[in-house]
Amino acid sequence: INAEYGGLDAPMNPACVRCYEAKVRCDREFPCRRCIQHSYECMPHLTKKQQSINVTESFIDPKRLEFMLAGLRQNTSRHPSGVRRVLNLMYARCQKLDSPMWTKTLYMAMATVGMEDDELEESTKTRAQAREELGNFESWVNPSLLELRRRFQLPGVATTFYCTVQGEQLYELNDLMREQFADLDDVDKDLIGRDVPDLTHRIVAVSDRADFVKAFFDAVMLSTGDEPKMFESLAHLVDKQGRKVLAFVQRTIWFDVTCNSRMAYFQTIKVMPKSKHFITPQEMLKDCLLYTSD
Repeated sequence: INAEYGGLDAPMNPACVRCYEAKVRCDREFPCRRCIQHSYECMPHLTKKQQSINVTESFIDPKRLEFMLAGLRQNTSRHPSGVRRVLNLMYARCQKLDSPMWTKTLYMAMATVGMEDDELEESTKTRAQAREELGNFESWVNPSLLELRRRFQLPGVATTFYCTVQGEQLYELNDLMREQFADLDDVDKDLIGRDVPDLTHRIVAVSDRADFVKAFFDAVMLSTGDEPKMFESLAHLVDKQGRKVLAFVQRTIWFDVTCNSRMAYFQTIKVMPKSKHFITPQEMLKDCLLYTSD
């Protein structure tokens, strides 16, 4: 199977989900020609047996993984506590996922920065305690972030409030977010039902995911005080129908510097007026200027 989805011991690549559902011939490349033509996120159609095998998640092919690890290496000397913070967040979430593949990715990242197993923070709370703490998030999440959550309501903007405690997660999605991108019961599943760490891996297209996740990790690593950090991105997102749309994403992140397993963010998504499957940086800038001048 293509390295993008590598790991299956199969005689040939499976057809993609969209071609399988439409009962048309798939060229079995990822992305396939039909998905490119119709701006679909191209993912393999897997049998139940194949889904039980931990197939490499879509953004972790060798080139994208090396890109992510290179970012960690660059930040190890400059922001060692920030790198440790990112890896502890990954570790806490991996403990909640039934996916050896994600655990393998975590240990590859740890080896890259020279971090040992005993440097990871073990959970000090039971699952019930972590969930109870999530339910009381207003008592510990940064007030500025809570204010964003309360006040930010604009037409045409999809919003998400997220917080995590030792790998347990809480989401609040506004109506537009649920209508366009994901429901609360599938935020931690990809489009073919595999476990993923969070909403990012659900809605950000494979083509843009490595850049987006790196920007997110950089913001977490640079968190040195109690004030939220913000990053912005133009990225292709995948809607509930599997179509790619170009969107402006703004995510304001707060990390609890007193506890490496607590974090929260508030995210807004505005779909751009024009969207293409393949788009150059110049075209992205042009679309952005058209949008801001309206």
